[in-house]
Amino acid sequence: MAKNPPRPVHEKKAKGDVAVAFVIARLVEMGWSVGVPLSEHTPYDLFAEKDGVVHTVQVRHAASHGTHLHVSLSTSWADRRGNHRRNRKGGQYTILAIYCPDSGVYFLSDECLGQNCREVILRLGPTNNGQSRHVRMARDYRTL
Repeated sequence: MAKNPPRPVHEKKAKGDVAVAFVIARLVEMGWSVGVPLSEHTPYDLFAEKDGVVHTVQVRHAASHGTHLHVSLSTSWADRRGNHRRNRKGGQYTILAIYCPDSGVYFLSDECLGQNCREVILRLGPTNNGQSRHVRMARDYRTL
């Protein structure tokens, strides 16, 4: 009897799983208790509690573009009716956690994202033109 060949791993799902693992490790390192929802249909990936404060956490994986991290906050999927995209709504989660394999984990609160924020850009280094207003420096988002 022939064995079934191994199923291919979905690359984006695998990246997301790695990001969740690193965010959990970072939160535990900072003294938070972390839990994972039983349903995968929640608008967040984790919840974290510390000193009686509970946050819902959405995790994103981001590759470094050398000088910055670019993260889309919309969700996309495909089904028999085609491809779909859903934009983020404010209040779906309280914390956005961004994992970058090159530089670590960053945490942004829902309030700092704004109601209709579609993307986040974190600068890893200074801008070429010296601009500092409306620039999110990644180093400012290392802890909760």
